[in-house]
Amino acid sequence: MTIKELQKTIKDVDSFIVKKMGNFSNPNLVRCLKVQEELGEVADVLVGMELGSRKGKMDVETGKEELGKEIADVIVPLIAIAESYGIDLEPIFEKKLKQDIERYQKVEQN
Repeated sequence: MTIKELQKTIKDVDSFIVKKMGNFSNPNLVRCLKVQEELGEVADVLVGMELGSRKGKMDVETGKEELGKEIADVIVPLIAIAESYGIDLEPIFEKKLKQDIERYQKVEQN
């Protein structure tokens, strides 16, 4: 799946979520809060995998599955925010990654 296809799929799913949320004046604020909540859950899983949590240490396979789900829960609302502003992420990612590669190659050369 390309980033463009992912954006389209999330846009379709997000429209149902927005309807379910009710009449918010700015759904992007709700999405942003959701990102913050889900990022905390990413941290909880990482702590459980690496150090153990209140529930004990999480085995790697269970942790990887949970971590993947939580990362997706962070990414989905971020992409929904981009979609709401008509931002095509694919060329932005390509440009940003190219800039990062060039920057880090320069660091390694010095």
